[in-house]
Amino acid sequence: MNESTDNMFMLFAIQHHIGIMVGLVALSIIFGFFWSSVLFSEIQKKEHISHEAKKAIFQLIGKDERIILEHLCKNKAETSQAQLTKVLPMSKVKIFRTLQKLKQKELIVIEPNKRLRTVKINPSYLRLLGPNDQVSSTAEPPYTLQKIE
Repeated sequence: MNESTDNMFMLFAIQHHIGIMVGLVALSIIFGFFWSSVLFSEIQKKEHISHEAKKAIFQLIGKDERIILEHLCKNKAETSQAQLTKVLPMSKVKIFRTLQKLKQKELIVIEPNKRLRTVKINPSYLRLLGPNDQVSSTAEPPYTLQKIE
């Protein structure tokens, strides 16, 4: 390339700099929109798979186990065993036995904390079962929390 060609390109760029900038901004917007839509559809697919897996887990466990897991999902994946006995419509013995079943299935972890026992969703299932929307089986109506005195 010689000097006259370089000057022509420079002169063109100087004369049409606004059009070039608008074109680049438009190209950036189109590029960003394309990638955001692609990534959004991937996120939606993963959320759908996660929701279906959570629904399957809730359908494979018993009613009492589902009630306790739903309560944990609503309460930031952690509560005390004493709180469960106060809030859920089950006896202390039934809650204890149900917690043992969930622990045996490795869906929850029970940690002694001085005089209280803290019940948590197992960390390996936390992303799947963690605090978010409630998933109930369609076979049974959702339970209502009642305070038993």
